[in-house]
Amino acid sequence: MKIFREYILQWKSFNRNIRAFLIFDLCNHLSIAVYVLYFPRYLIELGHNEDFYGSLMGTATLMTAVFAILAGIISDRIGRRNSLMIGIGISKITYITRAFIVLIPVLFGSHIIHGIFIALYNSTAMPFIFENATAENRIHAYSVRGIFMRLSNIIGNLIGGLLPLFILSILPDMSTIAVYRIIFTLSLIIAAIGFLQLLYIKPSADERFIARQEKKRLIEQIKDLPQEDFRFILKFVIVRGSIMFGAGMFLPFMNTYFLRRFEASHETTGLIFSLVNFAVILGIALAPGICEKLGMERAIVITRVMSFPMFVIMAFGPKLWIVAAAYMARNTFQQMSGPLQNTFIMRGLDRKTRATANGILSAAGNGARSIAMFVAGYVIVNLGYSYLFIVALGFYIISTVFFYKFFVYDQNKTIRARGV
Repeated sequence: MKIFREYILQWKSFNRNIRAFLIFDLCNHLSIAVYVLYFPRYLIELGHNEDFYGSLMGTATLMTAVFAILAGIISDRIGRRNSLMIGIGISKITYITRAFIVLIPVLFGSHIIHGIFIALYNSTAMPFIFENATAENRIHAYSVRGIFMRLSNIIGNLIGGLLPLFILSILPDMSTIAVYRIIFTLSLIIAAIGFLQLLYIKPSADERFIARQEKKRLIEQIKDLPQEDFRFILKFVIVRGSIMFGAGMFLPFMNTYFLRRFEASHETTGLIFSLVNFAVILGIALAPGICEKLGMERAIVITRVMSFPMFVIMAFGPKLWIVAAAYMARNTFQQMSGPLQNTFIMRGLDRKTRATANGILSAAGNGARSIAMFVAGYVIVNLGYSYLFIVALGFYIISTVFFYKFFVYDQNKTIRARGV
């Protein structure tokens, strides 16, 4: 109850921009949770395999990577609200397209457009929260977003898991593909309701400051990054690129993994994802307290390391409930560090180039993730699922080792040297 009361107080301390964004984000992720639960199965129902799904997702993520830096610069120029509205608005149009037009060129084209415009949204969201929150409630703002994302996933997976039964009870002769399309339409209506919250957002002081700065070309913008920022970005490119490659190897395929290996039903899969998200909410809620006790950098390292054994269990666990429990624990430990890492990144960047720098990091992360998706689809079809988790574990370890080296060991070494 103490944690709950603390978050209520923090919510009251947020300004109108933060609250409007968080409500919008809740609706958006609720929409995505319902949609994503069925889209891989929709493709399988149409006769495609996981390698095709991996190619679509990899294409979208690659486009996000390619346009991420440009998206960061555009975000600084056209403003945060416009960037959020354009990015999420056009990406939702592609959701409609891929749900109803299943020609392969159209599917790839909609994923390309989605990848480009979601880059604008992604490059804006983190700087937006940082600029509109205060130093006192910033970690809690990122934590609330993480909690809302997970809460929306719980509700989305539970509702999504029951929707086919509900629709078929009313229309028993409807085909599976038609049922999926009704679900996709409902999910997009939820997103549209949340979209209205963006109309309440006003420019922050930081955003007004950025708007007054001289506008530069792309290459000049990158060249003019402060040297300290550039070094920080380079280090984090390695850290983020490694972990995103690992994530891309297995996360997009957990739905089909449960289906293929354990023949999990819609209802069972929805329940698993919902339970996972309950556990993650608890982890994210505890993140600020863990940060206070361990320090931000150490907390990030420790929570990541605690997730490592879960990859082996997910790869070789003999029962669905064992694998599901390991998946739950892995997500909880990894997501604990999410709000801390977001604050850590934004805190380490100059406000004039925050969105541009975030775009570079996004490019590295999404580039690695897109490559992993292409690789993962091939691995699943030719070797099976278990290999995904072992490869992913290797990259998570690499990322954590580099984070510790750059931001814990090297920092402590510098502090000791200065004290001598």
